[in-house]
Amino acid sequence: MKPRNLLAAIALFVAAFSLAGSECAGDNYTQVTAKNVSDPLPGQVYYINSKNSQESTSSSNTNENKPLSKITAFNKFIEIDYTRDNPGNSNPGNHYLYYDTGEDSVTYASPVIGIFVRDTINNPSLLPSNNSEFSQLPSGSDPGEYNWIVKPLSFVYTIIPLDDDDIDIEDDEYYYDIDDENGTGSRVRRYNLYWPATLKLKYNKFMSDPNGAVSVLYRRNDSAAWEILPGSVIKTTSQLSKNLGEVEVTFAKDGFGTYCVANIDADFLDFHIAGSPVKWSQQYVMALWAKGIMSQTGSNGYFGLLKAFGDNSEYRITRGEFAWMLVKGMRLPIENSVQSTIFSGDEDIYDTFADIDGSDSSFEQLTAESVDYYDYYPKWPLYTVTAAKYGLFNGIRHADSDLYFEPSALITREQAAALIARAAKLKVDKLEEADANYDLKNGKIYAALTKLYADADKISPWAMPYVLAVSKAKYMEGIPDSASALGAPKASSKTKYNFGTSGDEQYITRAQASKITYKLLEDLKLI
Repeated sequence: MKPRNLLAAIALFVAAFSLAGSECAGDNYTQVTAKNVSDPLPGQVYYINSKNSQESTSSSNTNENKPLSKITAFNKFIEIDYTRDNPGNSNPGNHYLYYDTGEDSVTYASPVIGIFVRDTINNPSLLPSNNSEFSQLPSGSDPGEYNWIVKPLSFVYTIIPLDDDDIDIEDDEYYYDIDDENGTGSRVRRYNLYWPATLKLKYNKFMSDPNGAVSVLYRRNDSAAWEILPGSVIKTTSQLSKNLGEVEVTFAKDGFGTYCVANIDADFLDFHIAGSPVKWSQQYVMALWAKGIMSQTGSNGYFGLLKAFGDNSEYRITRGEFAWMLVKGMRLPIENSVQSTIFSGDEDIYDTFADIDGSDSSFEQLTAESVDYYDYYPKWPLYTVTAAKYGLFNGIRHADSDLYFEPSALITREQAAALIARAAKLKVDKLEEADANYDLKNGKIYAALTKLYADADKISPWAMPYVLAVSKAKYMEGIPDSASALGAPKASSKTKYNFGTSGDEQYITRAQASKITYKLLEDLKLI
């Protein structure tokens, strides 16, 4: 799209993802039920009693302790399955929690769930009006630097809990306004879920990408930036699947807000310049980018894989970025604080990592190779803490005995092997003394590695079991002597490969990380 056309289309985006009118109270919408509607239309609202999946206009329910199961609306165009992250409906099951600021207490609740169908302009090519429109783009930049084309594939749905006298979605009344000590104020959701749930949305398959790379957009309220959620397209064989596709995303514990299925399309120069060393990675990078798992950190047509104004060498991946990619791609519930406690109470609260405290200066630590990654990975400190909670990252012990995350440090291939082995839950053999001594005769792990890599004798002993595990599982491959890019064509079956233990070869590039992450999520059936 030419710049003049891009600018001409800019004004369409806000209107396309805004409310149908300035007033958006529930009584301005037409109430529908399973009996009088088949498919959603703009201006409709569907009220659902969250406990028994029956339509309701009252929040009263005498059986509030009954665990949530599943609700559907609009001929199953929308479905929320509350049992996904609560296997076997084990006690306490999933529930809505109500936070009462007056009593400072949390109780089970049974609100009516309102699903509002909101209007869009019937234009298939919509562009961000400014870069603050998406949470993974820096604000204040020229929109022409990030020429994403956004094509809605579904209506825009706002899903919120309602009280008897509260059906106004314009002012986000499902929040409490809290005045903090500094007088700046904050907002707390009145309703949350005990466990995350699964949200399924149907979309127009005829308008979608032929490869099924659909995106799900989400924002907490109308003034927030859109976030791209990771999701997987559900493959069906029904007659309906000829016209409609279905995508599944995580409905977080605080997942109330607005959703829309879309294609987000762009092309990047990294893949097209002469002799591009990252051309092979396009399918993986674009798939992760479309699902918000990997961010565009370059501008002026570049994704950020190559140092475009230098020698076209590749950007390497940092610990902070890789933690963000793994946690978001695996849909792990995000921690709400960078702090932890080692007791049941608050006797000893501390920062999980000594170098991450949630302050502005902490956010700015994610800077490497002249790229300010904190612009492109919102709330990344919470992702590092989450990665540690789920055993993906262990942190690095410093001389002062504190644990540091070192978010800007580049990840080595050995470290990546350990991370992926943990994330994929691979079988990792026990390291024996003979392996650590590089004893070819008696070290089973070392002997196996020598058959794969010419530099096996340079692989750190601690990393040997992980390197062998990810190599067997085909997550990581060797680097031919004539190429430094993962995925480059092999010269011949007799070519000796290095694993990558020294120099520039020892670090994982962003392109390499895309392939590794894609395969992991594919094996976990999350993409």
